[in-house]
Amino acid sequence: MINPFQQCHRGRFRSLWIFLVFISGILTSCSNEIEGEVFEEDTAYNVETPTYFPALAFDTDKNPVTVNGVALGKKLFYEGKLSRNNTISCGFCHIQEYAFTHHGHPVSHGIDDKLGMRNAPAIQNMAWLKNYTWDGVSHNLDERSLVPITTDFEMDSSIPEVISKLNADANYKKMFKSAFGDDTINGERILKALSQFMVTMVSADSKYDQVKNGKASFTNEESQGKTLFQNKCAGCHSGELFTDESYRNTGMYYNSQYDDRGRYRVTLDW
Repeated sequence: MINPFQQCHRGRFRSLWIFLVFISGILTSCSNEIEGEVFEEDTAYNVETPTYFPALAFDTDKNPVTVNGVALGKKLFYEGKLSRNNTISCGFCHIQEYAFTHHGHPVSHGIDDKLGMRNAPAIQNMAWLKNYTWDGVSHNLDERSLVPITTDFEMDSSIPEVISKLNADANYKKMFKSAFGDDTINGERILKALSQFMVTMVSADSKYDQVKNGKASFTNEESQGKTLFQNKCAGCHSGELFTDESYRNTGMYYNSQYDDRGRYRVTLDW
């Protein structure tokens, strides 16, 4: 028997779902992949910047985004040597075909198959954000990757350990020299290269974006979904990035299995 509530609202939720599909076009909207090719003379990387997005939050003066820097960052993003036993890369949990999330898992699992507290968040359009991770513990994209590298249930490594491994690889020495001018490998450069790659993950060609740019039109059902979203969801998911970067108590119960205390881990304030 169909629940009367489900029967009454099925059409509205289907419209909302269709609208959400079109605003989450990360699979086709990310910038073209960097294949790791290193050029002798580095050049600035042209980061896609949609005109209707908010102001860029990422400081390109402190970390200029370059073609070789992005290529190095991509190689590091998929590099297992960032973990203690060389098995876990950033891309292990941030899977591109699943919008850079760990789809299919209630929570992400890392080294030695240890369970984390949450599922890995999507990482598109991070250059326009000021806070990172679900609880906002990170405020600087150039330092963001330090958390998973050192967390015991993610990569369980350390920057000195990673540096030692990369220094033993002649190709990495060459790539660091191409990206930063000399072959010195240090923590700052590792983290900056990773953030340069993440800056290129721009989602701005979904159907929502195409409609925004006057290149497409919503169907009637998609328009209904947009209206429902604006009335019921946009209180939190507002603006062109669909977030106001604030934090809400949604009333979810505490699950002792994952020991996720939410924003409390950052503020120590219930």
